[in-house]
Amino acid sequence: MAAAIVVAAITAAALILGTRHDQPVAEAAATVAGGGKLGFPVSQVRIGSGGSGVAADGKTPIGYDGSCNSAAAAAANYLPVIADVHPSAWRAQQKALAQIDVSADELEAKTTLADLEAKNLEASGIRTFDGDWVTRTDVASGGLYRLVSCSERTSALVQVVYGVVDARTGDDPKASFVTQSLDLSWHGGDWMVTRSQAPLGDNGTLGGRLPDRGPNAAALPAPGGKAPVLTKELADQAFKDVSREGWIEYANALR
Repeated sequence: MAAAIVVAAITAAALILGTRHDQPVAEAAATVAGGGKLGFPVSQVRIGSGGSGVAADGKTPIGYDGSCNSAAAAAANYLPVIADVHPSAWRAQQKALAQIDVSADELEAKTTLADLEAKNLEASGIRTFDGDWVTRTDVASGGLYRLVSCSERTSALVQVVYGVVDARTGDDPKASFVTQSLDLSWHGGDWMVTRSQAPLGDNGTLGGRLPDRGPNAAALPAPGGKAPVLTKELADQAFKDVSREGWIEYANALR
């Protein structure tokens, strides 16, 4: 039971408790470079870039300039630190998480539960793949973001669509395309996560703060433990019940 709670707590995120964002997003339109294969505009923002340094895990970019573009980059770059479940790498992930997340309650909960997970993975009966991966994110395979609101060097609310492979779905790991919302605040000279959540409650709007829950497509094949690329067919499926308005592709999204 404890192990199941661990994975749920790390994979899904806690409620967003940040302040309301109602500033207009003025920068996004200036960064769009043209249309992509799926019909969305393509931004100049690249996954894996935008930071001036690297977190303690040796790979997560940190040190952003505070622009709204950099908030979109930070959201993509922080997602694996928040959502990956990989017990053998937890210590490095924990150090990086402490650098990007300013929520003491969220950090304490994730640390306590992930420590338990790392010690009891084999006895828990939880399925894994490619070593001890339980869930693994691939932001580029989804490669979409919506900058819901942003005020430079103050706050931003960003939705990101990413691929995730999950071993807990049956005999073979399955992939999904998931929308995650991240509340960012400018803290100590960098973008920091205030709270993060897959927007499931309030019909996906987080009490009206989001336009809608964003696209999702579940239970897809994941050969070799890799997420598929978001094709037009999969995008049409994922966006069946939600709006395409405001969504932009990262410059280096996989297509």
